Amino acid sequence: MNSDDIQTVTQPRQIGRMMDQLFSERGQLTLVVGDGALERAANVLEVNVERGFLVVDAFEGRDAEVIERAGEIHVKTVIAGIQTWFFIQGLERLHDRGDHYYHLPLPARLYRLQRRGAFRVRPSAGQSSQAHVQARDGSRTLRGPIHDISVTGVCFRFPREDMSLFSVGTIYENAYITCDCGLNFYVRLEVSNLREDGEKTILVGMRFLDLGVAAERAIDRAVQTMQREMIALA
Repeated sequence: MNSDDIQTVTQPRQIGRMMDQLFSERGQLTLVVGDGALERAANVLEVNVERGFLVVDAFEGRDAEVIERAGEIHVKTVIAGIQTWFFIQGLERLHDRGDHYYHLPLPARLYRLQRRGAFRVRPSAGQSSQAHVQARDGSRTLRGPIHDISVTGVCFRFPREDMSLFSVGTIYENAYITCDCGLNFYVRLEVSNLREDGEKTILVGMRFLDLGVAAERAIDRAVQTMQREMIALA
């Protein structure tokens, strides 16, 4: 990611407004420790700008121990469809009438993508999701389940033996994306990366080209819906 794509926000009032907007959107925060070794998402339950803290659901078990002992925590979220993140030094666990919560200090510095977010989510196991593209020689249609998706691109899974059919930079003019999460559209795609996924499959990352407004909004809604479903199942 180019540093020019990132907006740094340091004005307390502006940060406070963004946190209020996150709460009004019934948003969630994802707490990340250990360079991504552990990621857990939690609902935002309260924002108190005057006192300078957020309240989110607390975790239990081993995950709670790891997060509560972490020195620095990377916190990421989506506000108005834009990827947003900040860092905090520890959090406070609270108890109230048998319920447990975390107090997170409001950040002094907050980062946002200048373009609409690249926050990726994975369809749930119960959702049918696929990307369809035409083989480079036009001989057949390739179909693979979606691994993750954001408003900037999609990654989907193929058998390892199909790796030779893909190359970085290849453009597919009429790819088709479908998912039970509410997505159903055609789009131009460009292969951005290929990587192995175990012994039998590969992951093919593709970025959207000329994504229409309607499709972008549909993806935004789907991403937020899948985030909430992930929270509910956690």
